[in-house]
Amino acid sequence: TLAALASPIAENEPHYVSHFLGILSKMGAGEFVKLSALAKSHAEKALANEDARLSRIYRDHESEFYALAKNGAGVDAARLAAAMTYEVEAETYLRRNPPSYFTASDSLAKGIEALRRAHADADLVTKLKGRLREYQLQSKAEMTGHEIQIDREDIDLSKAIDQIQTLVTHDDLLEALKLLSFARSLTSYEEVKNEVIKLAQDHPLSHFIGASILDNSGRVQAHLKSLHPGEGNQEEALEGRIFRHASEFLWRFRAQVYIEPARRKIWDQHFPSEGEFDFLVTNNPFVPPGHEGIFSRGIYYGLCGDMLLAAHLLAPQVENSIRHVLEQRGVDVSNLDSDLTQQVKTLGPLLSLPETKQIFGPEYIFEFRGLLIEKLGYSFRHRIAHGFVSEGACYGPECSNLWWLVVRLCCTPFMYPESEET
Repeated sequence: TLAALASPIAENEPHYVSHFLGILSKMGAGEFVKLSALAKSHAEKALANEDARLSRIYRDHESEFYALAKNGAGVDAARLAAAMTYEVEAETYLRRNPPSYFTASDSLAKGIEALRRAHADADLVTKLKGRLREYQLQSKAEMTGHEIQIDREDIDLSKAIDQIQTLVTHDDLLEALKLLSFARSLTSYEEVKNEVIKLAQDHPLSHFIGASILDNSGRVQAHLKSLHPGEGNQEEALEGRIFRHASEFLWRFRAQVYIEPARRKIWDQHFPSEGEFDFLVTNNPFVPPGHEGIFSRGIYYGLCGDMLLAAHLLAPQVENSIRHVLEQRGVDVSNLDSDLTQQVKTLGPLLSLPETKQIFGPEYIFEFRGLLIEKLGYSFRHRIAHGFVSEGACYGPECSNLWWLVVRLCCTPFMYPESEET
């Protein structure tokens, strides 16, 4: 086995050895000590060639073989070395012309998460968190420059579609996904609110009459309440209209004119395999340990257009990921019941926590509520969980928007609040 791994092809093809090491580690075959040493030497060589991602792959193999050899100290050392490659990777992005602070922020955020999981020294984590804040401040203007504004009143949208497809054309799959994620801003609750109020002023009759929203079986799912002054709780009625307007017009438009054309362009250019998304989900602050495969498959199936599988993989995961992010910040996400059992908070209560609003921001909260739980929005998580979604409904704007939002979250190096203790 070692002779095969030392063949001349290994010198010319950098992933040749990593491929075979991966097979051997899954099979639990070979001489574990020698294989861990081989993985370490290739990791060091890759890092010397400034290929931090490949070095990290070899370090992961090294830790796997140490685990098979029941060498705990070796496992810890390899995991720590793998985590440190993210810092090296971040620096390479800053040496580009022009430098990419956003991509560097993403690498550094994953590095911080990896260091935490490797139980690294707290001072090192604190130092990197400070640098992450600096990079993220620099990256805000960088990503804003890529945003595409599309006029919904424009009858001919072909130019807008060409524009987004041109933007996401990139040789690097990660860069293409980031352009897809951030070339369109999140929906602002306040902007939608102002739009609904103006529509009510311009077309009062359609907004002063209530309506019932029916499901596919003709059952009343929700009530769209009147905005006529003096009829019920006007604040509640307005909020319902806001979610309905966003789901019926804004998010449907975003899916059809922006997300789907960009998704198809990236798929046609890169045609990735199912296993090529580890770089996006491994040590990702939004992806809980043990859930990487679920996210990786969900993102893959969404990109290739199989929204049926993407919807059922991703829709149930968002709630737990939000809970995970909060727990990493020390937030208690459980309730103590009278029988002394501790039930975790579900999505609605989680989104009401001030810490959730602080970490994710009001736009994400609005998107989460409208896409996943609000009856006058898409209520997609509820409909998926209870089997209400038909096969055809998985290919509607609900899943396209959910898939896009998950990709965006996986590409987002979450900003640590300034008030957070370090």
